[in-house]
Amino acid sequence: MNLVYVYLGKTIPKYVLSNISSSALQFPDRDFYLITSPGTRYPQISLPNVFSLHYSSELFDLSVSKVEIKHNVNFRDGFWVKTLERFFALQAFSNFLEAPFIHIECDVILFDNFPFDRFRELSGEIAFPVLAKDLGIASVLWFMNGAALSNFLTFIEKYNFAVNDMEILGAYLAEFPNRVSVLPTASVHMVFEKYSDFARDVLHRNYPIFGGYFDGATLGQFIYGLDARNSFGLRKIGFNHRNHPINPEILNLSFRSGNLVLLREEPSSVFNLHIHSKDIKAFDYRERSSYLTRVTKFGMVKTQTVFSFGDAKFHLTDIFVRILRKISASMVLLRLRG
Repeated sequence: MNLVYVYLGKTIPKYVLSNISSSALQFPDRDFYLITSPGTRYPQISLPNVFSLHYSSELFDLSVSKVEIKHNVNFRDGFWVKTLERFFALQAFSNFLEAPFIHIECDVILFDNFPFDRFRELSGEIAFPVLAKDLGIASVLWFMNGAALSNFLTFIEKYNFAVNDMEILGAYLAEFPNRVSVLPTASVHMVFEKYSDFARDVLHRNYPIFGGYFDGATLGQFIYGLDARNSFGLRKIGFNHRNHPINPEILNLSFRSGNLVLLREEPSSVFNLHIHSKDIKAFDYRERSSYLTRVTKFGMVKTQTVFSFGDAKFHLTDIFVRILRKISASMVLLRLRG
């Protein structure tokens, strides 16, 4: 099974390269592909199972006009646009190599027991976790083949009131339930009570195939916190996202021999974590093993707040740039009126 990472931007953050390098060493029998924008420069990863590809955006440029993006297109160098564009980059990859593949978001780490070979048992042609009602997430996104991806892209182009990729994935599941296999994220015992039926009917699907759970975002946010750039450099460990069905505060977690385990009557594996905080230590195999062993020592993650000067500086700079853009736009408008 090939693993594909997409990062579209002028510069590639250190955590992306660290994550791919560490994962490639962790799984030497798997091939890893990093797709970037043309002209992007970064230190090459000198490993025999890591391959670099450049993506031309011509196909996306022809299609994006058909999709209405309601989020701020200038947010973090076009973040919301790029979350859609990566699907077109994946199509270019599927034309390059016609085989099943798994797209892994660049801030997602995999544990040693990640079930690569179980995906072939799924009945659908595409698979991803469900984050909340009507929301899918591409943290781990499997395609049976290029045709499955083409079907999904056709849906994107027709879905002209799209807000973001998560809503598009959720809408695709709702409209084509036979095409989509939901990757299991929780049982009824892991969620807030009001989501019990949702967990039973949706979130627990395909658990018998995998025997464990995928993290859409909730567990990674709880264990490593949110991106500190969103809160002036402050990162809360033990963050519980009340809009998500999963209640991580009631989970008994343990890190054993390179794997994260949920302890109940019958222990269940967690196959990945979505590191929303981009904590660089999480993407180094040894560093994260030490951290996860420590924070899950007593089963529960202790709530704490961590300050990052670099992220605080980024946040303030981002706000300053947005203010300048608004001032500039206002000045242009005044000139036009004058």
